[in-house]
Amino acid sequence: MLHSLWEFFRDWLSLFYAPFRNTEMLWIIVPIYLSWVITEIYQEKRDTSFGNAISNGVVVLWVGIDWVRTTVRYFNEGGLDINSMFYVKICIGALVFIYGMLIMLLGIRGHKTVKYIARIREVSYILIVFTPLFYQPELMSFSVLLGILVFFPLFYFFVEFLDWITPDPKIYDLDEGTGQSMYRPVTKFPPRMP
Repeated sequence: MLHSLWEFFRDWLSLFYAPFRNTEMLWIIVPIYLSWVITEIYQEKRDTSFGNAISNGVVVLWVGIDWVRTTVRYFNEGGLDINSMFYVKICIGALVFIYGMLIMLLGIRGHKTVKYIARIREVSYILIVFTPLFYQPELMSFSVLLGILVFFPLFYFFVEFLDWITPDPKIYDLDEGTGQSMYRPVTKFPPRMP
């Protein structure tokens, strides 16, 4: 039992290091990681704004397009046949595209649910764990898909713990008007010459 659970967990972890074994997907996964880390620390440590949500929706939309493009390309090159999850991948890519559009639409309209469905943490998790399944078709399995669902709380609370133990960046104070910038503001302009 314990051995099976470890294998299940290991399959889930393999999704996080898969991009470093298949460098073709690095061009899409590196911006996802960078966007997630920077946004998690400097913008969404306290809350998600509508602007952040709309930006997150753009990332989701773009990755959804890439997933469909990659699936069609593998199919055209003979790397996928119709029976090997082709339609499942097209549907997942289309659903992620629609998810990105929905986030953007709700963000533009100022709908409060966007603050819950478009946090960078959730968006990045979806993109990070599903991207390897599109670039490495052999990774797609029921146990991996189940692991994505089962271990999401572990990922979420691990990031929450990291947010809790790391200090808030000084830019939060600057944004709220309570901190001082390291740059001195210019208060006087030089006198005009006659």
